[in-house]
Amino acid sequence: MLFFGWNKIIYLKSFFIAKKLGIKTILRVETNLNSKIFFIKKLLKFFLLTIFFKFIDYFIYIGKLNKEFYIKHRVPPKKLFYAPYFVDNSFFDKENFDKNKLKKKYNLNYKKIVLFVGKFIERKKPINFLNIAKKFKKKKNIHFLMIGSGVLIDKCKFYLKKNNLNNVSIIGFQNQKQLREYYLISDVLILPSEYETWGLVINEAMASGMPVISTNQCGGTVDLVKNNNTGFSYDKNDSKTLFNRLNILLKNDQKVKKIKKNIKLHISKFTYETTINSLNKIIYGQ
Repeated sequence: MLFFGWNKIIYLKSFFIAKKLGIKTILRVETNLNSKIFFIKKLLKFFLLTIFFKFIDYFIYIGKLNKEFYIKHRVPPKKLFYAPYFVDNSFFDKENFDKNKLKKKYNLNYKKIVLFVGKFIERKKPINFLNIAKKFKKKKNIHFLMIGSGVLIDKCKFYLKKNNLNNVSIIGFQNQKQLREYYLISDVLILPSEYETWGLVINEAMASGMPVISTNQCGGTVDLVKNNNTGFSYDKNDSKTLFNRLNILLKNDQKVKKIKKNIKLHISKFTYETTINSLNKIIYGQ
């Protein structure tokens, strides 16, 4: 029986039924040690999970930080199986398309595009994205796109008006097919989140062949974003480093070309096949 958490009654009921019937259990969650909770709560959670994990037969981990989380809670390495977080890479990887024609469709021809994809909530730090856009205000050939919706969207629109930013467009929510087009016309994805268990937009952007700049508080950053190789990481409060690294990707076409080659190779390892192989090893001992 495969579980995707422990925070719902249905999970706990199913777990106790599995134990009663002698059914093997597998746990797969996204949690890592970077989550921000109060010390007492963290200590209590550590104690309870360490006990709970003793009764789980197998664990599949999505990345390095997730694996560290299990090891910290004293899960034996022999119980751990790798199942990387993935998207359908083939859906986002469209090599035979006319980028300039697609940019023209959205009236963004002859511009380099910096992308934000996510909910407009405090944890995602959309205002930090706008702060960087403000620094490029006078660069007519660079445009910033924001895709998503949420409680901070009006605050972001007010920020644009207050600072007279004409180099930013807030697109709103887009379905997957529309989103894919925005990935394909964009040059850099910025993920400024204060915290992410993973950050699946990194996978989506890289599957589209796009370099990523993300904070070091995102689980996916550790596994996917390699400095000077597939993109750049930065401290969530270090806007200077973010600015400098964005400049590199917007100005150095040769470096970007090399990074894109690295991205294609690296993201090809993050597929559902690896997860299937791990499950086969657990179930069949293959």
